[in-house]
Order: sequence, then structure tokens, then C-alpha cells
Amino acid sequence: FPLVETGVRLWPTNPVFRPYSLLTINRDPGAALALAGGITMLAGVVFALFSFYYKRARGDRPEIT
Repeated sequence: FPLVETGVRLWPTNPVFRPYSLLTINRDPGAALALAGGITMLAGVVFALFSFYYKRARGDRPEIT
């Protein structure tokens, strides 16, 4: 506003914003390994959970004295 009062007017010669589009597609080579590790960990957790309940149903628990 002070520049306008003194008579200086700034007019942009080009648009301030220009439309553009960027598309970047990257392939992660370690994604398959991470997926395999996640599936393995999930299978281990499920196995441990079912093993615990299977032992509990059979009564195969050590006696703590």
C-alpha cells in the first residue's frame, strides 16, 4: 500500500501461478521383501496365539510351585 500511495505500481508480466502436472512413479525394489517379512511375522503371531490356546485346552501347562 505505501508504494501505491507514492505512485509506484507493480504489475506482474507473467501469471503468478502456472498450471502444471507432475506424475512420478517409483518402484521400490524392497517392497516385496518387506511384504514377505510382514506376512511371516503375522503368521508367527497367529501360530503363537493358536498354540497357546491349544495347549490350554489340552491342559499341557507346566506346574508352577
